[in-house]
Amino acid sequence: MNDLNVSFESSDNERSLEDIVWTIEMSQGQFSLILALCESTDLRDNMAQKLQEICPNIKEIVLKPSDTLIHTKLKDISSQKQPPAVMVRGFESVTDINQILTSLNQVREELWKYFKFPVILWINGAISKKMIRLTPDIESWASITNFSSFSRKQIDYRQEKVDRFNNNQSYEYRDRLNNNFLSELFSRFYVINALS
Repeated sequence: MNDLNVSFESSDNERSLEDIVWTIEMSQGQFSLILALCESTDLRDNMAQKLQEICPNIKEIVLKPSDTLIHTKLKDISSQKQPPAVMVRGFESVTDINQILTSLNQVREELWKYFKFPVILWINGAISKKMIRLTPDIESWASITNFSSFSRKQIDYRQEKVDRFNNNQSYEYRDRLNNNFLSELFSRFYVINALS
């Protein structure tokens, strides 16, 4: 494996890619499942390409819309030569995603027995939610690595803007509440005094 002196979108994504490379290195000769969670298809493609540059012998499976099974594709790859890892992309294009996920769950014991290499599934948030709902066993066995198209600086800036907005809203809302409360209190006091 090569050194990780490659340029990345952000240091968070660099660390995420380093985590995957470390898991691949530590999992040689045994099965491990890595969920690489990334919303942006451009970033996903870019990170997958960088992973192949760092680990040039990684095999890749790109799912087609008509695919319903993953493990048969893994068998085809492992029958040729044991790869250091396999990454699977294209989940968002699969027509019957429920079928592909449940079939993966049904053969989970087979994955551990026969595939002696790490498998990286590139998924987005929608696929992750389906996986949690349909295949909690698979999801609980996997390590999850997140990639973000926003840098930490951008996220902090956006959070700062949200906080500032909420604080401004709070003051205005609080002032309105106080004014309404005082008006109501004053009018009740006035009515009580007028009746006395």
